[in-house]
Amino acid sequence: MSIVQEHGYDMMYLHTHRFFPGGFNFWRNQGFTITVDEEGVAQIVHMERIV
Repeated sequence: MSIVQEHGYDMMYLHTHRFFPGGFNFWRNQGFTITVDEEGVAQIVHMERIV
């Protein structure tokens, strides 16, 4: 059981930016999936992972 599950959470959320070197690919490789992809100047990607 992970520390996240020990504290009663069943989902983790984060947001990153596509222009951060390695950030988006790192989180995707950790099992996070895209929930919202904002394609504007900020290139914000909202992601979540079920634990």
